[in-house]
Amino acid sequence: MAFLGPASDLRPRLGEELQYAAEAGSAVHIPFVCLGEFWRTITEPRGYAVAPESAYLLLQRALRLMPALMPPPRFNDAWLALAQRMRPAGAAVFDVQLAALCLHHRIDELWTFDQRFPSVDGLRAVNPLAG
Repeated sequence: MAFLGPASDLRPRLGEELQYAAEAGSAVHIPFVCLGEFWRTITEPRGYAVAPESAYLLLQRALRLMPALMPPPRFNDAWLALAQRMRPAGAAVFDVQLAALCLHHRIDELWTFDQRFPSVDGLRAVNPLAG
């Protein structure tokens, strides 16, 4: 989530891409599983060290603009099946959770800056600032 850092030059470009996607009629969501990771990342004392109150306000505002994708009932079965098929290790386990959630909600494009995001049939992992 480096694009949300206080001195980042990526925030304006990402904001433009989000606005363009919304104007083009695309639905933009935040996967539920990313909310805790976002909070952890920006409040990390060795990182951005944002106060929890500020993290709360930022997430509250973001969720008004980009509703959360929530796990459905029996989601564990879906992501475990995908994990069994893909056999992720380490941080890739989190990526498989994201992929399973997106696939369930029929999301066909996931924006990420992670160049190692695994290839998943039916889901394009795209860096929104590339190109």
